[in-house]
Amino acid sequence: MITLQEINTIITRAIYPARKDELIAFVRREGYPEEVARRLETLPEHYYGSADSVMDALRALD
Repeated sequence: MITLQEINTIITRAIYPARKDELIAFVRREGYPEEVARRLETLPEHYYGSADSVMDALRALD
């Protein structure tokens, strides 16, 4: 199971602001584990301004 810390390390490399689908596409394009994409799929549809905002949303789902 991938940790939130590992997800944070990955998504900090994305370009922001980004929509949920753009983040998922980034993860898949860069070859990160599919589990990261699956976790991001649980996020609400939203424009995320930073990795911190993504992490806040993921923590709220846990």
